[in-house]
Amino acid sequence: MIKDLHFLAVRTKSFFQKTRTKKRIGFVRPKFTLYSLAMPSTRIRVYDPILWFQNDLQYIVELFNPHQTYDVAIFQKYFDAPALALAKRLKEQGTAIVLDINVNYYDASSTYVEDEQCEQVRKFTELADHLIAASPYLKQVIKDQYPNKSVTLIEEAIPEKFFKYKTAPQNPPKTFLWVGFKWKVKELEVLKETLSVVARNHGIGLRTIGGTAVAVGDMQVDAQPYREWSVDKQMRGCDVFIAPRDLSDPYNLAHTFTKIGGAMAMGIPVVASPVPSYKRSPAIICTTDEDWNDTLTAIAAGKYDLADLGKRGSEYVWQNYHPQKIKADYKRLLKEIVTV
Repeated sequence: MIKDLHFLAVRTKSFFQKTRTKKRIGFVRPKFTLYSLAMPSTRIRVYDPILWFQNDLQYIVELFNPHQTYDVAIFQKYFDAPALALAKRLKEQGTAIVLDINVNYYDASSTYVEDEQCEQVRKFTELADHLIAASPYLKQVIKDQYPNKSVTLIEEAIPEKFFKYKTAPQNPPKTFLWVGFKWKVKELEVLKETLSVVARNHGIGLRTIGGTAVAVGDMQVDAQPYREWSVDKQMRGCDVFIAPRDLSDPYNLAHTFTKIGGAMAMGIPVVASPVPSYKRSPAIICTTDEDWNDTLTAIAAGKYDLADLGKRGSEYVWQNYHPQKIKADYKRLLKEIVTV
């Protein structure tokens, strides 16, 4: 609620700001929702940056308002026919068009990408003056297909709240953790046999936040709904974050670091599939079913230094994904596009 009121206040303030020597930047989305109800990618890649820039001396950054004139319009994961028509009109008026994309819609072989989406994103990419990719893998996908396009990597910031509380993982652990979107929790079921064994032998349980029901054998599951305003508190008391992914689908290869970033910022050690954006981090990477079994079995037996893993993970996220670092990335891009 507090973040909703803050965002509404900043939005109202920006409407009355005069451009003068500042450049006006508009994030374009198909509709406005409250901060706490926004899609995660919109909250992280639109609403949070607007809040960072609320007192900036060079830029007015706000949600797009058709009654304003913009130097730059950033279309966040919005590229359908109405978006393309709006982008064309704005470009004719001299506005620089940027497509901010965090999903690999460029590969229609994915079960998660429709042919129409692929066609639409290609048309918008051809029109756009610049593109922002949310992961290194996705940036390379776009550069391979559009070598003459300007593509900038701006990853997703981990919100400040995840840095404020450092957890102290028990060792041996008592609670595994998973956080994510509804049906995606089903990816845990590939670990069913291993999770059953470590539950029986070591008394480990699992907390899921945001997922639907999941079958993990003998492991007890504490299933909690996702609440944006309290998710960091829900994560407290957990010892190891687990993040298996089906990487046979190109959709999953382009995922951002965000999935594991909140837990890592809090000092919770992470075990994950080899998503490209995870590989540079201190996460323990498991490529095969055997890797997962061996690693989780060893962790359950207390054979890893979880405190050290948690500390290194938190430091890594602070250096690479703190909001001030990501804001600086946006400022560098805006400086390239417009001269203040």
